[in-house]
Amino acid sequence: MVFIVKRWEDFKEHLAYAKKPVYRVIRRKDGVIEIRAKAGMLAWKGEFDEEKERELLDVVIKTLQSYGAIEVVDTMPDEEFI
Repeated sequence: MVFIVKRWEDFKEHLAYAKKPVYRVIRRKDGVIEIRAKAGMLAWKGEFDEEKERELLDVVIKTLQSYGAIEVVDTMPDEEFI
């Protein structure tokens, strides 16, 4: 279980102390890009219009990467992976 925080600023403060932060970029058909980030037990979700908020989206991704966050490209149960 994770605790999802509302504000990016709150998550970013916690991000500095996380050992293995991860994030995922989900491109939706409606032109919205969703970012899901997890750092320990805290998580954050953000939605960005790909055309109108590209600059802000890039800032969020670069911030995550600057803290060593690893991009997750997919998820699946252990039983299905092997």
